[in-house]
Amino acid sequence: MISTFPQPIETPSLSPKQVAKAIGVSESSLKRWCDQGRIRFRKTAGGHRRIYATSVIEFLSQTGHPIVRPEILGLALEPTTSSSIEEVSSNFLAALLEGNERRARRIVVDLFLQKVPVSEIGDRLIAPTFQRIGRFTSCGEIETFHERRACEIAKRLVDEIQMMISQPDGGPLAIGGSLLHDHYALPSALVETVMRQRGWCARDMGTNLPLNSLSAAVVDLQPKLVWISLSHIAQSDQFVREYLEFQASVPPEVLIVVGGRALVPEIRNRIRFSASCETLTQLESFVDTLNSNQP
Repeated sequence: MISTFPQPIETPSLSPKQVAKAIGVSESSLKRWCDQGRIRFRKTAGGHRRIYATSVIEFLSQTGHPIVRPEILGLALEPTTSSSIEEVSSNFLAALLEGNERRARRIVVDLFLQKVPVSEIGDRLIAPTFQRIGRFTSCGEIETFHERRACEIAKRLVDEIQMMISQPDGGPLAIGGSLLHDHYALPSALVETVMRQRGWCARDMGTNLPLNSLSAAVVDLQPKLVWISLSHIAQSDQFVREYLEFQASVPPEVLIVVGGRALVPEIRNRIRFSASCETLTQLESFVDTLNSNQP
């Protein structure tokens, strides 16, 4: 389990009575689940239980328990339970362009509660949506601030989903991020979340990360896997040279996974790696293969 309590999705911490109403159970049952460790909580100085909405949603995702009063958790879910990702994608796009974070959150959290894998949410909802937003920006149909605001909203939503996924005790460690001059945080955050959902202790090291610093992190943290998100490469030759130096410095038992829209064939063919993943689903399949080969 995660050792610290996550911040709330949109509401302050809730009382057991509020949470009991939200999920349609008795307050005594709710308190018993808290004491059993099934729902994480903290205690105030006065000894009262306080529960964050993210802890409740984590419990709902794991157990399939229904939400009776979603508005208490700050969700107020729209009736999208029977809708496919493709059917809600237009609503998600509109919510991001409007800056309507609450509406965007309802869509993403609803899919998560339907047990749609994060890899599918990323590949079939978030990635196509930002491809459309990028085209709109290039054509001058929307302003740059619309795109930047949408990125910030989506990153917060991914962070919130991540907080609903318990970090496994003793899982293999993976680290990664995006490199120098690459300020796109969302792809690496999605990789971290997918890795966590597949049982890894994953740590996103952030954006604009020099390769020599990532190499130092490998020495310090000794991960089993390193991922590199490549949304932007400033100079191809310099990247290849620095990457090959990095790759040579990494112990042979450490896996290197690369991916991203900037990893075009002419660059991919000049570097060496353990896996190249064009989608989160491919990454998930690769990780599942690793998991199945664990002794």
